[in-house]
Amino acid sequence: MKRFGTSCGCMIGCWALLLTGASAQERGPQPKELLPPPVAPREDLPPPAVLPVPPPLSVPGAGSPDCSSGAPCVQRTISVPRLTLLEEQKAITVPKLNVQEVAVGQVGGLAVEYREERQTVLTWTLQPREVVQLVPHTTLQPVTVTDPCTGQCRTEYKPCPTVREMKTTVFDKVPVPRTIIVRVPCLKPAPPLQVSKLVVETTTEPAIASRFQLLTIPNEVSVPACPAACPVPHP
Repeated sequence: MKRFGTSCGCMIGCWALLLTGASAQERGPQPKELLPPPVAPREDLPPPAVLPVPPPLSVPGAGSPDCSSGAPCVQRTISVPRLTLLEEQKAITVPKLNVQEVAVGQVGGLAVEYREERQTVLTWTLQPREVVQLVPHTTLQPVTVTDPCTGQCRTEYKPCPTVREMKTTVFDKVPVPRTIIVRVPCLKPAPPLQVSKLVVETTTEPAIASRFQLLTIPNEVSVPACPAACPVPHP
């Protein structure tokens, strides 16, 4: 166990040195002006912690951890169950609804018949007639007037109210009777009517019911034996 931890520490140190040298070669020399000034070590800081060495990985079925014996793993059988859906069918009866029409009785029928009938209605119409109306209006008639200052006569027109007869047309509402033909409904006996109602009857019919069941089937897998070899160390 101690030898394996020492060998792992040596391998990790070699890889760190190789990576440091490669990165230094890639960067190349740098001028002194670009380098940061050295920092003085602080005495109040705790010392760096030492990382523990990881334990080696153990391979199941292999020999001892130090691989001193190198005994191979034996052949064994692993149980891996398999799940299967099984469909089960069963004959059953299901209800069924039947709707049918059933006669209940008879009633007397009635039929509608239309007959023509004359009826008189009163309508109103407009009848024109002429009317003579007196319309007042004013006319200008000449009048001889003597001037009191000069004594001369002159003609003047003065308004004179008169009345004139004019004929106009007016409309009067006159009732006029009018005869029309209308259809009047009347009832007469008819053949009897059959009265029926709907009846719901419940019956059954055969059917197939399906049900799925989850089955676990045992299944064994055989693992072959591995050759005698040391386990691969974990890097």
